[in-house]
Amino acid sequence: GFGFHIQTRNGGHFVKKLKKNSPADLAGMLVNDQLVGVDGVDVRLKEHDEVVETILSGTGKGKAILVIDPKSKAELLEEFFGNSKAAGVKMSGGEDFQLSLRLLTMDRGPNG
Repeated sequence: GFGFHIQTRNGGHFVKKLKKNSPADLAGMLVNDQLVGVDGVDVRLKEHDEVVETILSGTGKGKAILVIDPKSKAELLEEFFGNSKAAGVKMSGGEDFQLSLRLLTMDRGPNG
């Protein structure tokens, strides 16, 4: 696999565990990153099983996973809404928002 596990909580999909030196770790993924897209597919409103299936699907070895870390998300909420506890970030917008997202590309590890 890619060396990470996700957990669905608070209406989002977050990196729960990350294996050291795994493809995900080497790509720059961090524990508590929120997954927002996989290979161009918006996964924010998908069920947990659907997100896992999207990550594991495809015949190629590579994946492009769009994540946002909690600190950047809080800063964005503060900037756009004036309240870091506001709900529902619109995942499109200006340059500042895009700079806070990270697109990680990785290949599957040797075991799948």
